[in-house]
Amino acid sequence: MFKYDFQKKDFLYGGIITAIIGLIALVLALIGINTGAFDPLGQALENFHLSDGFFYFLNTQAKKNNATPDANPGVVLVDIKDCDSREEIADIINLIKEASPRLLAVDIIMGEAASVTSEGDSALISALTGWEPEKLLLAQRMIEGPEEGRIERSFFADNLVCLEGDVGFNNGTVRSFAPSESFMGKEYPTFIAQIAKYGGIKEDFKEQLINYLPVTTIRLSPDELPANDFLYDQIVILGDSQDLRDFHSIPVLMDGQARTSGMNIIAQSLYTLRPHNGYTDCPRWLALIIGILLTYLFCVFIASPMFRIEHFNGLWISIWQITALVVLIGLTCFLFMWVHFYMTLTYWLIGVGLSELATELFYFFKKKSQR
Repeated sequence: MFKYDFQKKDFLYGGIITAIIGLIALVLALIGINTGAFDPLGQALENFHLSDGFFYFLNTQAKKNNATPDANPGVVLVDIKDCDSREEIADIINLIKEASPRLLAVDIIMGEAASVTSEGDSALISALTGWEPEKLLLAQRMIEGPEEGRIERSFFADNLVCLEGDVGFNNGTVRSFAPSESFMGKEYPTFIAQIAKYGGIKEDFKEQLINYLPVTTIRLSPDELPANDFLYDQIVILGDSQDLRDFHSIPVLMDGQARTSGMNIIAQSLYTLRPHNGYTDCPRWLALIIGILLTYLFCVFIASPMFRIEHFNGLWISIWQITALVVLIGLTCFLFMWVHFYMTLTYWLIGVGLSELATELFYFFKKKSQR
């Protein structure tokens, strides 16, 4: 047992310890940037998202209760997974055009293919021209790595005069999307919504957590296009559900897999933009401020007093760290489940995780200075 010995000077000591934590975190970040030595730690922190567990829990509960998935109104997926040539894709685009959709969003990676013919190129270019302004949206993305900064267009023909949106699903797990003004222009999901006047888009949001709860989106094969009128005044997403080049990791299972096609992710993003269907991410600057404040309070009321105890055992701080983490996870769960607001604990985890080391350094130098 020990006697808790909080003193007023711990407010000052807690501030100094918090500053030392910030310095250590900065040094570790610089080392990681320059040498890659801390890449595993960085990847773990980058991929720590409580939202993954929440969506998994909600999906599991929905399946147990046999809940009927929500409808995703206004969106139709046209899957070209069985099309073998550009002539076929051109015919499909012409059929869609005749049905007068509100918007056609083409999310197909054309690329080079052995079966490409000049006739197929001409037919596809012809099908992609002549659309009304703001009725056709094509995909592009920013290349990362050695060719960083180069724009890659998924539709093979650079001279087409069409609207283009940024598909920002490059690496990692796709959890969120940005507003229409993204790092290189107009980001695909919100650009679709903006053009089609779809959903209740907030003009001031910085990032939106994708709602991966099960939804029902109308999905058609090319053979079904002539026999229905589902496409009239709808947002049509033309994509390939089996092209592995356009598959991305997602935080929950969809159709039994933790990876899905870009067209499915876009459909879920549009569903998220519907009123009351979205989850809002806490802004990074606010999450950082909250993380620093919580770290400071931990250093003031836990770390600094603990280290003055005779025969100090670091186990006590570990117990308090775990206790505080459980409380904060509970608070974060409450905010997410009932208010649809997601607050990351990454910054707090970094701060409190380094608190013991920073406090030891502080008292070590403090004792040396008193000699």
